[in-house]
Amino acid sequence: MNQVVAQLPALLAEIADVVSDATGDATAGLAAALAVAQARGGQRVRILPEVKSNEWLVAAVGTRIAEIIVGLYSSEGSGEQIDIPMGTERGYMSQRRSRRQVIEAGLANDLAISSIAREAECTERYVFWLKARLKDKKPDSRQMVLL
Repeated sequence: MNQVVAQLPALLAEIADVVSDATGDATAGLAAALAVAQARGGQRVRILPEVKSNEWLVAAVGTRIAEIIVGLYSSEGSGEQIDIPMGTERGYMSQRRSRRQVIEAGLANDLAISSIAREAECTERYVFWLKARLKDKKPDSRQMVLL
């Protein structure tokens, strides 16, 4: 289990370690880290000091685990802002190809950027970048089409 946690991005590995230590269950720590990545991977979130104020976190990992994570990252007052990294479920090129297909389909159907990013498991910034890139990419009428 430690090898899998070692392959996670630093923030997710830290969540896995802290949750594992607090619960005494290494599997629960890894599951919590992956659930956080799946729920908000690629997004910047604010971990508020009160567990009830972090609805997405409670929905992703449950109240008990959310209390542990809030204790780790929240600070007095307004809470702490952290960037949740993406999980490591698939290979890079496979992710890239399927992500682009999801984004192109979402853009073609005029879906909201936030829902496209969530579905494609990427950042909203990447969706905006790809949208601009696809918009500028028009076929050159002077070139023959190669089949």
